[in-house]
Formats: sequence, structure tokens, C-alpha cells
Amino acid sequence: MNYDSPTPTSLLVQCRANNQESWDTLSLLYSRLIWHWCASAGFSDADCHDISQEVFLSVARNIDSFRKEKPEQKFRYWLKSITRSRISDFRKKKQRTPIAVGELEDYQQNEVEIPDDEATETMLIYCQLMKILEKHFSERDIQVFKRLSTSEGVTSASIGEEFGITATAVRQIKYRIKKRILEEYEDVL
Repeated sequence: MNYDSPTPTSLLVQCRANNQESWDTLSLLYSRLIWHWCASAGFSDADCHDISQEVFLSVARNIDSFRKEKPEQKFRYWLKSITRSRISDFRKKKQRTPIAVGELEDYQQNEVEIPDDEATETMLIYCQLMKILEKHFSERDIQVFKRLSTSEGVTSASIGEEFGITATAVRQIKYRIKKRILEEYEDVL
């Protein structure tokens, strides 16, 4: 998919158009993930906050350079590379004392190391996405969608019974929420 052709309502397109609400949404969607990466690299809460601010500043400056021309080119990976760079910059700025020769190797190895944990990263984004979608869908609809998304082998009929709605209503809820996700968030997920 070329980034020039997504649905006009996509989050990335709106951010590129400098829409403040879209920037707020992008920040909400990815702030916990960036925080997770920083914390995984051993930073304090205060440092995580500072690095996160630098990451979003870099994203704002470079959003036009992100291209998703293939499915494997995920916004998350681009964001992770920016986070690694900001972590490296932060450590260079923070490092005021000379490094002993024996410590230099450890320092360089840890400089941009962020553990790869696809499951945790996906879960963090999913949780944030559900918070964002709560603004657009009823609490019941979000709960139905979560139940469908997190339960294997559960039928629409059984979920419908659980929530007091028909199986058709369950499928409609799933369709509407998935459609919204694909239209607005596909290019940044």
C-alpha cells in the first residue's frame, strides 16, 4: 500500500495535515509503547518521560518520511528506530563522567538495546486502541469486540447471549469496529 492512497480519514494522513486531534490520538496510541521501550532499556520514569517527548518531537518533524509500501513496513518499527536514536542521544547527553575502558563495551552494547517483544508491544497498542475506540463506540460494543478478539472458539451466538443481543448484532459490531480500525489506523498499526 502506498502511503499516498489510504482513506482520507486515516490517522497518518490527518497527522501529516497537522490535525491536532489526530496527533493527540497518535500520542495516546503509542505513548505506553514508547514508555515500555524506554523502561526496558533501564530508564527511570522521569527519563522515560523526557525521551518520549523527544521521540514525539522527532515523529512530528519526520512524519512525511514514513512510507508504508509493503505490509511488513510497520509504523511501529519506524517508531522503534526513532526511539532507539533518541535513547542513544539521551544517553550521550546524560553521560557527563568519563567512561572507564572496561565499561565502554557495556555502555555501547546497551546504548540502543530494546528487547523485541512482539506480544507485549501488540498488547500495549491493542489496549490503547480500545481506549481510543471508546470515544466512538458504546461501552457494550467495545466489550463485545474485546470478547470476540480475545476468545478463541467462542461463537457470535454465545457472545450475543452473554450481552443480551443477537448473533447478527455481534457480527455487526465486529464489522463496524474492524472497519473503523482499518480506515483510520491501518497505516499506523
